[in-house]
Amino acid sequence: MTNIPSFRKDLVRFRGQTSSHQYNESMENIFYDIVQIFNILNEQEKMIEDSREIFKIESHFQNIRNLRLLNELEKLKEMYEEKINGKKEKKIFIPVSKMEKDMTVETEKRAEIDVYHGVLTLPIVGKETSKVYLYDEIYNEIVYSDKLDIKIDIDSKATYIEQNDPKNMCNGDNTKYWKAKCIYTSAQKEHIPNEVDATITIHLPENILTNRQANAIYIHPFPHNSLTIKKVEYRLEGGWRLIPGWKVNKETNEPEPIKECGNIKLVFPPMNIGEIRLTISQPTPIEENSNTVFYLGMQEVGVVLTDYQSDIGYFQVPIRLRKEGDNSQKIISKIIPHFKNEDTLSDNSETKSKIFQCSVYTVEPDETLAYTKDSFPILINRDRIVLKCQILMDKENQCSPALEWIKVIYEDR
Repeated sequence: MTNIPSFRKDLVRFRGQTSSHQYNESMENIFYDIVQIFNILNEQEKMIEDSREIFKIESHFQNIRNLRLLNELEKLKEMYEEKINGKKEKKIFIPVSKMEKDMTVETEKRAEIDVYHGVLTLPIVGKETSKVYLYDEIYNEIVYSDKLDIKIDIDSKATYIEQNDPKNMCNGDNTKYWKAKCIYTSAQKEHIPNEVDATITIHLPENILTNRQANAIYIHPFPHNSLTIKKVEYRLEGGWRLIPGWKVNKETNEPEPIKECGNIKLVFPPMNIGEIRLTISQPTPIEENSNTVFYLGMQEVGVVLTDYQSDIGYFQVPIRLRKEGDNSQKIISKIIPHFKNEDTLSDNSETKSKIFQCSVYTVEPDETLAYTKDSFPILINRDRIVLKCQILMDKENQCSPALEWIKVIYEDR
């Protein structure tokens, strides 16, 4: 609470008459305090109601996704069991969440492992500089600009479209959301679309920017894992351009959408940006009180400049190759990295040897690490291994690689 009712007890040595002015002033103070209490309660009640709605919507979409993923998992298991018979080659996919910082190197050379967005980048100096708002380190608070301009265009002929303040998505506060609700009543039953599209255009505030240079955009959709991000574009002057690194279909030359999008971070070479535009879609409606409702929204959209403190980032990946009861030797034939911003990197080779390096160590019975050898294939006769890895700055375009996962290909000997 910022406004808390207060009470001041005056020292009275003897009881005397109270003037009407003192009485009226006392009543006004009491009334003011009561109004403040009710204002605070109303605000808190609204926050609680918003949180309940967000939780309800997120839970609903997550349940839908979980059921679909379980069904797909069963189908994949059947297909995998059919295909694996008679094949020696096996693959392990290791996401960023399973990677660790290499504590044997200096702090400033340890890779930045961003589990929240699922990417690993070069080490970062301090905080990323936002191009949407200012952060006051002295008072530890965010300063917003009145020049921040956000336009929302929802392509929908719904009976009702309800939405709150779009600036909720650009305030650095993950407890506040921009939410839009497209309601189709039963009278529109024959005209309900398969999806609802929207474009979000954010004009970066000029009065708080020392420069327009940025090298990353992060997006936190709402509801999580339900929206499709069709494309992200930018411009300084002139026409819109696709953000560097966004995947493009080689046959149609159209941007590849990210379906069921979770929190993502797009990393690209430093460039000047005046505006960004997101094209989003909600393909999954839900039924509410005999109405068909499409929910769209954003928890946060950020445009930042990241200062990398090293041209190299070290990390390691622990892996268990043999399950209990398996005594067979393994042969690792290849280790392949996959980068989120692969299409903007200068190294187009499969193993990305210019920006990714990896050494294989076995975990010995005394828990020490033993180096294997420089080249593949590598024979492994232990249950566990550790990959000691590095990512390197892409010197050609001064861009940090944004690692998503590593694939280890091996087979039984």
